This record gives sequence, C-alpha cells and structure tokens, in this order.
Amino acid sequence: MNITALTSYNASEVANLIKTIQGSSDNIFLSRSWFESWLNCISNQPECVIFKDADIVKGIAFIGNKKGFWGTTYFLNQQGLTENDQMWIENNDILAEEDSLVECRQHFLAWLLQQSRFFKLTVSMSTSDAWYNEQLFQWSKIEEPVNFIDLAKLRSESSTHIQALSKNTRASIRRALKYIEQKFGSITLIRHKENCAQILQDKVAPMHIKQWQPKGIESGFTNPIFCKFHQSICSQTSDQIKPEILEFRLDNAQYPILGYLYFLNSTTTCNFYLSAIDYFDSDNKFNPGLVMHNLAADYFLSQGYDKYDFLGGEARYKTSLSNASYKMYSVELVKNSLVNRMLYTANKIRHALIANIGK
Repeated sequence: MNITALTSYNASEVANLIKTIQGSSDNIFLSRSWFESWLNCISNQPECVIFKDADIVKGIAFIGNKKGFWGTTYFLNQQGLTENDQMWIENNDILAEEDSLVECRQHFLAWLLQQSRFFKLTVSMSTSDAWYNEQLFQWSKIEEPVNFIDLAKLRSESSTHIQALSKNTRASIRRALKYIEQKFGSITLIRHKENCAQILQDKVAPMHIKQWQPKGIESGFTNPIFCKFHQSICSQTSDQIKPEILEFRLDNAQYPILGYLYFLNSTTTCNFYLSAIDYFDSDNKFNPGLVMHNLAADYFLSQGYDKYDFLGGEARYKTSLSNASYKMYSVELVKNSLVNRMLYTANKIRHALIANIGK
C-alpha cells in the first residue's frame, strides 16, 4: 500500500475520490457530505492523506497539525483549532474500505513516524481504540459511553419508547407532559426537511444562543465557520446525511414554540445533533427536553429508523432515555522514546499533584 500526502488540492475533486470508497454507509461523519462541507468552510486546508493499492484508492484521511516546542502534534480529521473543529466529528477514523481499514491504520502510523519532528497523534471520538504501533505508546486514552435508543428492538417488541424506560423516567416524562399541556397547551410536532437551512438560521440558532448565554457558554452558532458548515450540510442533496429539524409547537399565543431538535440522519440511524429549547418556566416539573426526545423517539420509530443515537457528550437525560450504549475513545499516541517517556511520567506526576491540591 502506498501513501500520498497532498498539502494543496481541490476539495471537490477529493470529495469525488471519497465517493469511490465503500466505507460504512451509516457513518455520517466519514462521508463525502461531511468532509466537503468542512473543507469548504475552513480557510487553511489540512493535509489530505490518500492510501492506494495498485492505483486503487483504499482510504483517505485529513490531517491537521500544530507545531510546538517538543515537535508537531497531528490531528485525525481535525485541525486542532476549536473554531475549525467545533462541528465535532465523531465515529472518527480513516475513511477506508472495511477490509483495508486495519492496514490503512498501520501504514498511516508508520508514515507519521517518518515525519520530521513528529511528537503526537490525536484521534478524537473514535469507535476503535485499536491504534497501535510498536514504536508508539499511548500518552492518554479517554473512554466515553455513548447512549442510544434501540428502535429496532422496540419495534420487534411492539413497544413504544416510554414503555422501555425505568419507572422513575416514565413518571418524570408523564409529569412533565401533563404540566406543559395543562399550563401552556397541547404540543404539536412539526418536521422540517426541505427547509432545514432556513429554519436552522432563523429559528434554531437564535434560540440556541439564548439558551446557553446565561450559563456563560458560547453557542456554536456564534462561530461563523460552524454556521457555514451546517448551512452547507442542510443545503446539500445527499443520500449520506439527511438533515431534519423537529419543531415542538404549543397551542399558546405567548409561548408558541417549546423548542427544536436538530438531527443529521443516515439511512437507518437518526443522530441527535443539538437542541434549542425555550426555558420560559422555572418550575421543576417543566422538563421540555425529556418530553421532546420522547415524542421524537416515537416519531422516528414510526418512520422505520433502527437507532436514535444521542452521540457524544455525557448527560443524565441521555442515560435515562436510552436502552443501549456503545463506547467511543479519544487517544493520544507519541513516539516511544526515552525523552517522551520522561515527559509522560512528569505529566502524570503534575496531574496527580494538582488533583491532591484540589482535595
């Protein structure tokens, strides 16, 4: 297998190469639509690494890098800059044919080791922790559970979403639904597919910014690159990513909108990307998020989807509303040298001291 690294290229041409690779059709993050949208909205192109076997493209990866005192840190399918990476790729890996993936990883790691001043590789949110080379060692590994609703299981059991949940969660949803409908009117679910870009810009973004502002957290919608990326995703005609926004409307003149859920769906999986909720009531029985996700789960169950994926980011409501989970890993690999081993040990000691001081 041969590797070609391109520092300058046409994003559309590379996107067309991606089409020739038969990766997982259900992984929206490793798709032509995702990469083309990302490459077209950032100013500095990451390196494009192409894996070929007898002139047949077997895999592609995009590599950002940051130069530092100890050497260069490389980032798989990211740039290492928050403003450019805020769309947060998940299920991250080399985009490759299934039977070539392991070989592509091995060649990629060997190629990195040949780069001058290589220090570290960062792979964020990958479904595999099988990143190994005898000349490298793991600087860090974070394991994160990702919750989802197994809709296929509910369908096979002729069950609704709420029936699959714990007694406490069922009670919380019913209490919240009763409170909202008695005080603010009935809830109507409206789906948006064709006009997602406009709804996202005009309705979802302002509510999302308003939702996070009191917590001192900047919404992604304050980042022009994030906005441009999602406008591109929502404007494309693609079989790989199917954007859908669910609007939860109230029969109430003062509070007409309860909130929105934004999904980036594949053929069989609805991927919950973000929510925008109007928290106009402070009563602890007012729990719109639980109600909206419960209604959305039953809606997608009726549409024939097999999986309602909450994606990364731990949150109590995701655990409560799910009936299954899988794991994602974020790993850092460095060259197996005496200096790096010493740095690693010093870093561990520093973190231990900080933790003890915190106690």
